[in-house]
Amino acid sequence: MVDADIQFTKDKIPVICHGKILDNISNGKGDLTLKTLNELRNFDFGNKYFKNVKIMTFEELLKLCKKHN
Repeated sequence: MVDADIQFTKDKIPVICHGKILDNISNGKGDLTLKTLNELRNFDFGNKYFKNVKIMTFEELLKLCKKHN
């Protein structure tokens, strides 16, 4: 089972992200829904344990699930 929160970027691409406020979930600033996917790819969504974590699109998540059955 996979539980994922989906948000839509400014360019209407579904991405996997728990929240919409970038200040709380990445090293970016502002509202996730006001950024394009290309802009979001510049931010690190990691935390103190993980670095250089890039935002994942819904399509990328589906491909990962398929790969791992």
